[in-house]
Amino acid sequence: RHDDAAMAGIRAAAEAHGRAVACGTCAARADFHVHRAIAEASGNPYVVELLDALGPLLIPRMRIDLPELKDGTDRNLQESLGEHAAIVAAVAERDVSGARVAMRAHLMGTIKLMRGLG
Repeated sequence: RHDDAAMAGIRAAAEAHGRAVACGTCAARADFHVHRAIAEASGNPYVVELLDALGPLLIPRMRIDLPELKDGTDRNLQESLGEHAAIVAAVAERDVSGARVAMRAHLMGTIKLMRGLG
């Protein structure tokens, strides 16, 4: 359903998330913006409204600090970038099934992460 402007917004949000991860600043908010750009591209205002209402609940980093590895890296952030890249690629190709699979894998990874913290 997306148009060129919406796809540019998704790419810009994903790139901003990558920059935030690289410099260690505001990665949670940048992560949310990737999801919001995808929601906006759907053309469904209810999806955007729902995401805005639930945003902090859906992005764990907006609520809690996650541990880093001993070398100072955060594997979850790197995995998230890869998952976002897969989602963005599928959306760009208008691959509905691929986007669904990529988003599901991303969300399941978040669930796994949260379960591991409990």
